[in-house]
Amino acid sequence: MTTFFKSLCIALPLTLIGCGSDSSDSPHPIEGRWQTGCEIDDEDNSSFQTVTEIKDGRIKSVSTSFSDIACMSATIESASTITLQITGETTLADGEKAYRAVTQLASLTMKLLTQAQADFYNEYSVCGKEDWQVGVAQDVTICPDSEIETSTGKSIFRVVDNRLYGASDDEDAPLSEDGYPIELDLDNYLTRI
Repeated sequence: MTTFFKSLCIALPLTLIGCGSDSSDSPHPIEGRWQTGCEIDDEDNSSFQTVTEIKDGRIKSVSTSFSDIACMSATIESASTITLQITGETTLADGEKAYRAVTQLASLTMKLLTQAQADFYNEYSVCGKEDWQVGVAQDVTICPDSEIETSTGKSIFRVVDNRLYGASDDEDAPLSEDGYPIELDLDNYLTRI
């Protein structure tokens, strides 16, 4: 079940970074297409890659998990849609500025790409489902096996040199008085494509 949670957690932290349309006609600096590199998980010699499109108050991401460290042997594809609204700017703990956003998960699907994954998910009734099939997306937006929430959340993001950074997911990261993160995760980012 570790792969299931990693797939959920891969797509969401990088996508829960918020945006939304403001009143001007020009696109917001974070709108466009973004992707991670081939990210390696040393614990189980696997990898993942995420492609994200930010447009019209929505973040749409597709994250692919691979059974190797070269992003070659795809096993799971998860797709998420998140609604978002920019709520202004904030000053970060390091004194730099970032955008504040309110986000909410609208949908999350998972598609298994190998028979071994489908057999495993069916054997353990992942998300209470026993009808997993190769190549067929399943809605896992509400899944009793995960800690993914569909509630509204507060986040921050910043674009620096065509890199999009989101809020730190450290439980001890500082928050502003009104509950927004004030620290970025500088180790994880999306690159504009």
